[in-house]
Amino acid sequence: MNERLIGAHIIRLNRVDSTNDYVKRKLSTLSAGTVVIAAEQTCGRGRGGHVWTSCRGKGLTFSIRLSARTGARTVPLYHLFPAVAIVDFLRSENIAAQIKWPNDIVVQGRKIAGILVETISYSQRVDVILGIGLNVNDDEADFPQHLRCSVGSMKSVSGKEYSLKAVFNKVLEFLDRLYSDVQKEDGWLALRDKWVDYCAHIHRPVNIARKNGAAAGIFRGIDDYGFAVIESKGQQLVVRDYAHISLREDHDTRN
Repeated sequence: MNERLIGAHIIRLNRVDSTNDYVKRKLSTLSAGTVVIAAEQTCGRGRGGHVWTSCRGKGLTFSIRLSARTGARTVPLYHLFPAVAIVDFLRSENIAAQIKWPNDIVVQGRKIAGILVETISYSQRVDVILGIGLNVNDDEADFPQHLRCSVGSMKSVSGKEYSLKAVFNKVLEFLDRLYSDVQKEDGWLALRDKWVDYCAHIHRPVNIARKNGAAAGIFRGIDDYGFAVIESKGQQLVVRDYAHISLREDHDTRN
């Protein structure tokens, strides 16, 4: 049996500004696979500078410290594998979760989990911090008013209440297992195929908000290096960043 990496060492905090920021401050002293979980975050962050709102005692907010050799697929791998692992877990709980590019977890269009990936690159390696927020027992009233139509929780979609401890332990098991699997020779291809299978907007019209301007097209999947592929005006556009993608209201696939 392979020795566990993710979750072999767990640091539990009562209150912290951000688990990702805590890991950054302690990076040199934390071994790969260390997990930092907090009962409460005062400055939780999501992708694109957004605030991650979590309710104490109802959801999970934790970060994982990892490290890898520098490679063409290194950063994309860490954006994609946590999302697939969490969807694997949710589906094992009979929750029909999907992935919205690159790693938002949605159920019936409502976001119930998010992942913030931060990297520090060196010449031969990359240190990676995975920040994960999962809404578990949150009720609608626990979310800010402006988010209530777009977010949810495991409880809100299943009608069941969950043990935070049990959910946390299971999520770590799924993350560790998949992380081990993707290190194998065919692991990347299997991960890519599974991500596409879980994608909420595969072959659907999308808008792309990018720093150098917006674009629109049909989301066709991800390429061999883990970047989004959009078909736009008869051409294949590879989105080599983690731009925000939203579904278009129209369904004209001619672009």
